[in-house]
Amino acid sequence: MSPTRLTTSHADPASPHANDQLRLFSRKEWPALPFHAEDVAKARVGEVLSLTWPQ
Repeated sequence: MSPTRLTTSHADPASPHANDQLRLFSRKEWPALPFHAEDVAKARVGEVLSLTWPQ
C-alpha cells in the first residue's frame, strides 16, 4: 500500500463527500491506496470497468 495525498474531492458541492479528501489532507491523514498489482487485485470491489474514448 502507498500513502496518498488527494487534494481534490467530489465535484458536486452538494455531495456529502464534497470535501472529504481535503479534510483528510488538512489533518495530514493520508489514505493508503493499493499500489502494487497484487494489492489492487486484492482490494478490488466489483467488476473491472473499462473506459473507452468516443470515436
